[in-house]
Amino acid sequence: MPYHIVRNIGEAPFLMQVYSKTKVEVEREKENVDVWASVKRRWKEGCPIPDGVILVEQLDGDDDDGSKKWKI
Repeated sequence: MPYHIVRNIGEAPFLMQVYSKTKVEVEREKENVDVWASVKRRWKEGCPIPDGVILVEQLDGDDDDGSKKWKI
């Protein structure tokens, strides 16, 4: 799963839903203001609820050496 985060880090912010019933499956959605409400609505309507949810976003500002900071 860390592979999915690192591979797509340039597309942050995004929301990852992790399902692990028989094998680990990851579903990624571009994060915006409406996504979280949409995800919760789908769960209430009967869509499978994931075993985990991960929000990946970039923090404001860069380090002194120009590297970027990410929040997971």
